[in-house]
Formats: sequence, C-alpha cells, structure tokens
Amino acid sequence: MFVTFDIGPAFLITEGKTGLKITQEFGYHINGTGEGLAIGVSIQEAFAKNYIQVAMGPKAWYDIPMIEDMGFYLTPSVRMGYGFDRATEFVDEGINYFNLQLNLEARLILDDLWLLYIRPIALDIN
Repeated sequence: MFVTFDIGPAFLITEGKTGLKITQEFGYHINGTGEGLAIGVSIQEAFAKNYIQVAMGPKAWYDIPMIEDMGFYLTPSVRMGYGFDRATEFVDEGINYFNLQLNLEARLILDDLWLLYIRPIALDIN
C-alpha cells in the first residue's frame, strides 16, 4: 500500500489560468511489488485566481520499469469520478460533472520512500 501527497503548479489551459494543484492518493500494487498494476483513490484540488476545482474518484496506474537499478518508471494512469468547478467571479454556484483524467508520468523513486515525478500529459475530460 502507498500514500502520496503532491503539491505543484497547474496550467488550466481551457480556463487560461495558472494555479496550484494539490493531490492526495492512496493505492495498492496488485502483485505486491512497487511496479505493475496499481489501483486506488485520488483526490485533487486546484486553485487559481477566482477559481476552484475539486475532482475525485477511483484510479488505476501501471508502473513500467524503465531503468531497474535507478527506480525510474513510466506511469500511465486513468481516474474517473466526480468533478466540481467554481469560478467565483462569474457564478454563485458551482458546476458538478463526471470527470475522466488521463495522465502520463515519468517517476523516480528515491530510497524506497520519496517520489519525484513530472506529469507532462494530464488530460481532464469533463
């Protein structure tokens, strides 16, 4: 089982905003190792000027080892579930929707404890 807490920049292309994204996830690798298929739950919050987004739901990952001795992985993932947006300068109420998120990450595991990654592809389909 693993638990992650992420914080970093987000570029909300359709909204034309940059902001902050916070993610909490927990999951389990089906085969009991640190690679291969993992399933879990993901909760994400994004904040920008006059804008709030929350998305959550079940998630599936597949950690593909690229350089075994370094703990370097390529990780595609999919999450689907509930989404909520609120643009505070335009509306008083938020928008609820079904959210599908497709990601591709390059991950580096350090000391079997720390995770550094870059997520060059993250598509939120609402």
